[in-house]
Amino acid sequence: MAYLDGTELDRLWDFNDPAGSEQRLRAAADQAEGVATDELRTQIARALGLQGAFAEALTLLDGISTDDAVVQQRIALERGRAFNASDNVAQAISQFQEAYRLDADVYLTLDAIHMLAIIDKAAYQTWFERGLEIAQHAQDARVRRWEGSLRNNHAWNLADEGNLDAALQEFREAERWFREHGTPRQVEMAESYIAEILQRFDAKS
Repeated sequence: MAYLDGTELDRLWDFNDPAGSEQRLRAAADQAEGVATDELRTQIARALGLQGAFAEALTLLDGISTDDAVVQQRIALERGRAFNASDNVAQAISQFQEAYRLDADVYLTLDAIHMLAIIDKAAYQTWFERGLEIAQHAQDARVRRWEGSLRNNHAWNLADEGNLDAALQEFREAERWFREHGTPRQVEMAESYIAEILQRFDAKS
C-alpha cells in the first residue's frame, strides 16, 4: 500500500500560498492512486481551511470514506485544524485527541501532539513533554524535526502565562535546535522571538 512520501508532500506545500498549494495538491491527487489519493484530499481540505473555506474543507473531509488508519488520522488532524481556525476549540481538541489515539503514523501523531500542546491549555505541559520524548528518540529525521516546533510553541505558552524566565530559556533551546538542524529562516525567527521576550523583560523593569 503506497502512502504519500512525506518529502514529496513537503514540496507540494507552501503555507504562505495556500491557493497555489491547493492547485498543486489537486493536480497531484488527479495522478495519485489508492490511499495516496485520499491522503492528498485531506491536504486539499487543509489548504481550503487556510483560505478560510472551513465548511468546504469539512465537507471534503466528510466525503472521504476509508478504513485506513493513516487516512483516518489525517482526516482527524484536518478536521481539528478546521475547527480550531474557526474558533471551535472544544471540537478541535476532540479531533486532535482522536488523531493521537489512532497513532497510525508517528509523524502524524506528533502533529496531533504539537497542536494539542498549543490549544489544550489545561494540559499543554503534558503534551509538550510527551511530544518531546517521541521526537528526541525518533530514528526518522523528518519526525525529529518536530522538536524545534514543540519547543517554540511551548515557549509562547509560557510567555502567555507571564513566565518570561522559562519562556526565554525555552526559546533559547529552540534557537539552539534550529541552528543545528533547521533552516536560516527558522533561526532568524527564533532570534526575533528571543528579542521580543527580552523587550518584555525591559518593559517590566
